[in-house]
Amino acid sequence: MEVTILQAVGIGLVALFAYMVDTFAYAQWDRPIFTCLLVGLVLGDLEQALILGANLELLYMGTMSIGAALPPDIYTGGILGVAFAIVAGTGVEGAFPLCLPIASLALAVKQFLYTFFRGYCTHRADHYAALGDADGVARMHLFSLLMWIPMAILV
Repeated sequence: MEVTILQAVGIGLVALFAYMVDTFAYAQWDRPIFTCLLVGLVLGDLEQALILGANLELLYMGTMSIGAALPPDIYTGGILGVAFAIVAGTGVEGAFPLCLPIASLALAVKQFLYTFFRGYCTHRADHYAALGDADGVARMHLFSLLMWIPMAILV
């Protein structure tokens, strides 16, 4: 199966949607059972996507942030792992070996961005607060929030 540009953009939008879950309210639509369904709709193989999504949900069940410890990035691991498995036609046997390494790599990239980019935004916001510039603090807050868009694209 060959992936079109429109399908690749659709998968990117699914990733953006999954990453924006923390922005609006945590409604669990970032879980593999739902994101894999969306990837299946984009790629045209809904049945395989539901099977993969259910299996990945079992794999990632219970993953959550506790304190400063972050689990592997289930958004990227699930979305890309299922997309690769559907395109290659490998099923669950092909999705599982891809999902965990992708999720771990995405977590490393996410930690890098959090550490440096969000740290920069926090320090700039502190600077603006010391100057009494409420608009500057708000800009840094929005700038930090918009970081989710390149995160969904990069990761």
